[in-house]
Amino acid sequence: MSQSGAVAPSEAPTALVKRPTGRRMTVYEPPRPGRSMRSSMRSLVLLSGSVGIGAGVALGAIAVPHAILAAVGLATFQVVAQSFHQNRLGQDVMGGIARGDLDQALLAAERALLESPAGAMRTLAAANLASVLMQLDRIRDGARVLDEHRPRWPHVPIATVLWENNRAFALSITPADADAADALLDDAERRLEKAGPRGFGGVHNFKKIAGALAGTRAMQCLVAGDPKAALQSLARAESLDDGAGAPFRVVERTLCRAESLRQLGRRDEAILVAIELFELPRTYRQSRATEALAVRLDIPFPQAGDEQFDEDAHGTGAVDDDAFAGDYPSS
Repeated sequence: MSQSGAVAPSEAPTALVKRPTGRRMTVYEPPRPGRSMRSSMRSLVLLSGSVGIGAGVALGAIAVPHAILAAVGLATFQVVAQSFHQNRLGQDVMGGIARGDLDQALLAAERALLESPAGAMRTLAAANLASVLMQLDRIRDGARVLDEHRPRWPHVPIATVLWENNRAFALSITPADADAADALLDDAERRLEKAGPRGFGGVHNFKKIAGALAGTRAMQCLVAGDPKAALQSLARAESLDDGAGAPFRVVERTLCRAESLRQLGRRDEAILVAIELFELPRTYRQSRATEALAVRLDIPFPQAGDEQFDEDAHGTGAVDDDAFAGDYPSS
C-alpha cells in the first residue's frame, strides 16, 4: 500500500474520523434483524391484513379475484414502504461517511440491518454495516457481519456485488486469503458486466461501484504478488471515479500504489507517493501500515500526537492488530 517520506511534513496527520466517544466497542455485537418494533409492526400489518382478507372471502363479502388483488396490493405496499425506509437509512450511512462522522454512519447502518427484511435488502444493509466497521478498523467484525448475512437467491446485483467487494477487501488484508478474494472479485466483476448500468441504477452508480471493485482488485493483486497488475487496477479505478471518494478509500489506494511501486523497484516514485500519504488523515491501522512501509523504504515517519489514536477513541481491543493493510510480502 503506500507511504513515503523523503520530506517530512510539517504537521502530524489529523484523525480521519470523529470516533465514537460514548461507546467503547471492546466486543462488538451486531444487531439481530427482525427484533425491532418496526419489524414487529410490519409483521402485524401483514398478518392482520391477511386475516381480514381471508375473513372477507369466507363471509362472501369479498370475491376471490378481489381478495387476490388486495393481498398483492398489501404485500406490494409493504415492500415499497420498506424499500424507501432502507434507502433513507442507506443515505444516512453514506452521509455520515462523507462527513467523516462514522459514529453516525454506524448508528444508521445498525438500524438498517436491524429493520431489514430477509433477502437483498438485508444483504445490502449488512454490506453497508461491514463497510463502516472496516473504516473503524474493525476488519474481523465487518467480515463476521458479512458471513452472517450472505447473499441468497434471488440475487439483486447491487447488493451481491457490494457484499462481495467488501468481503474481498477483508480477505485482501492478509496474503493467505488472496485466492479467496480473487474468486469473490471474479464473480462480482461478472455480475457487474452482466447487469450493466441499468442493473445498478444508472451510469453514475455503475461507475462508482466499478471503481470500488477495481480498487479492491488492486489490493488483491498486490497481496497475490502482482504489483504491476495492482497499478493497472488502480488506474482503472481512478478513471472510473476520478480519484474521488471517502478519505479511507483514498488512503487505501495510496498505500497500494506506493507499495506496488516499491516492489517494482521504483523507489523514488514510491517515496513521492508516500509524501502524499503522510499528509492524508489516516485510521490507526492505516497509520501502522504507513509506518511499516516507511521502514521498508528507509525513510523517516512523522509520528502523530498521542491524542490522535488514544485508547478511548478506539476502545480497548477495538483494532485488529493482526490486520494491517500494507503488510505485504517484501520483494
